[in-house]
Amino acid sequence: MPHLAERVLAAYNPALPLGYRYADTPPGLWAPHRAGFLEGTAGIALSLHTYASGGAPRTPWDAALLLA
Repeated sequence: MPHLAERVLAAYNPALPLGYRYADTPPGLWAPHRAGFLEGTAGIALSLHTYASGGAPRTPWDAALLLA
């Protein structure tokens, strides 16, 4: 997990409106910035917070990710 967290943190770009962009298909094309739970900065922030806290989330927000 530390390696994945480091990669996510390294991808952060403060010059972008939401800090992150994500690659869409086909390769090389960039999709717009997204704040969404599954594909955007909200999900990134929740995941990093859970990782940094070192324990399970206090609420079951992450259970929704099991459906994907």
